[in-house]
Amino acid sequence: MRNEIHNLSNKFRTYNAILLSAGITLLSMGLMLISRYHSGFAQWYAVKIYPVFPEFAGRLFSPWRFSVFEAGILLIFAALICIVLKIIWLFFRDIQKAKKYVLTGLKRGFLLGSLLLLTYTLTCSINYHRDDIGTILNKPVETVSVEKLERLCLMLSDQMVDLMANPEWNTSLRSLNDMDAMGTEAIASMKKLGAIEPSLSGYYPKPKPIYFSKLLSSMGIEGIYSPFTIEANYNDDMTSFLVPYTMCHELAHLKGYMREEDAGFIAYLAGKNSPSPIFQYSGAFHALTYSLNALKNSVPMEQYYNTYEKLPEVIKIQLSYIGEQRREGSAIYREMASYVNNAYLLANAQYKGSGSYGHMVDYLLAEYKEVLEPDALL
Repeated sequence: MRNEIHNLSNKFRTYNAILLSAGITLLSMGLMLISRYHSGFAQWYAVKIYPVFPEFAGRLFSPWRFSVFEAGILLIFAALICIVLKIIWLFFRDIQKAKKYVLTGLKRGFLLGSLLLLTYTLTCSINYHRDDIGTILNKPVETVSVEKLERLCLMLSDQMVDLMANPEWNTSLRSLNDMDAMGTEAIASMKKLGAIEPSLSGYYPKPKPIYFSKLLSSMGIEGIYSPFTIEANYNDDMTSFLVPYTMCHELAHLKGYMREEDAGFIAYLAGKNSPSPIFQYSGAFHALTYSLNALKNSVPMEQYYNTYEKLPEVIKIQLSYIGEQRREGSAIYREMASYVNNAYLLANAQYKGSGSYGHMVDYLLAEYKEVLEPDALL
């Protein structure tokens, strides 16, 4: 009798856990669908509800010197290995206990998975459908003109040359040796934008380096935003002058701008408005890279190379160096990371997939609309 009661109690707890997991999963899916198809809900959520998460979780995990997100992944991986080893051990000793252990693990795993899905929905997925930064900053995207695109590439490269001639350039270069100071400047630059656009104001946790950054380099990844710990993580193995833009890019995600083109343009503006020449250079370099890629995809290769050859020699050397460095990583890892990232973006209704990053060029053309007119260059 006692065993029967115990079995019934276990079944009841199992059904409750399954129902709870299913309910949380359905809630997450419902919120995703509403944000995708109900105009205005995602923007309302981004303005009224989402800011609670960076204010709370951001402050909670910011004091830790290491990436809590990275440490969490390592702990989960280690736990999975231990669980698999225990299951194998139990199967050799008592197959009934092994089956019971597996079922209990699956029940807890489903519950944990549903909670992680809800967290991801609340801190990331819904924000993919908020108003884009072009709408918020009143920078309407226009049809891309090849002529303007060529002028944009040349203008950005000239800006970079001017920055290297700045008397403070060498001092700014030395700041690259202090990642903590760079993180502080990234936050200051983002807060400066926040004084103009309220959605970028408020608390910013410090960007954190990934310990296994060499692995990120092999996959061609510069930074990661963690929706579970509200952390802006960056690859500190890449060339140092790329880091300022990456920090600002991930901090823009942290403020709820999940679209890659939005975060990219915000990072560019943060660098442009920073007093640090190296921050300005980092933003301009990434902007030039995306602009050149957009040009390459829009014109015959001969026309592209004609424009490329007009770039200052020092800029071509920088582009070549970074291109070679990015190709040093494993081709298999890069392709795998690109495939996963593309699938992830498509799943969040970013139908250009990895091409979303290049959409930042549309914002750049809108930013410099008047400057790029033919008459303005005379």
